[in-house]
Amino acid sequence: MNNTAGQFAAINNAFHDNAAKFASLSLNKADRLTRFNLKSAHVVLEQGAYTANAIAGIKGVNEFTSLHATLSETAVQNAQGYSRGLQQIAAEAQTDFSAFTAAAWAYCAEGWAAWMETATKNPRQ
Repeated sequence: MNNTAGQFAAINNAFHDNAAKFASLSLNKADRLTRFNLKSAHVVLEQGAYTANAIAGIKGVNEFTSLHATLSETAVQNAQGYSRGLQQIAAEAQTDFSAFTAAAWAYCAEGWAAWMETATKNPRQ
């Protein structure tokens, strides 16, 4: 195999490897998001059961007012926690994908530059 064809094959292999790495990274991030959402759904179900039991046990207006304030505060805290968790997952994914893209682009750009240089110096290879 001549040098130009060998360089072209190496670039093609790098594209293939990067596609596989991208797919793996994407699946890992989707798995993390899915696990986070399932855990959050579990918390919501537990909170719903607690809320239903608490409402069923209300005996007066004062208890209702107190329970309403407690449940509202808990709901806000849960929403903030969920939002922070999603933001953390998204930030980590952005960092990982940016690093992956930068490395892949740099490698491919170097490979194409070397291939073009070889191809222009030795057009018959």
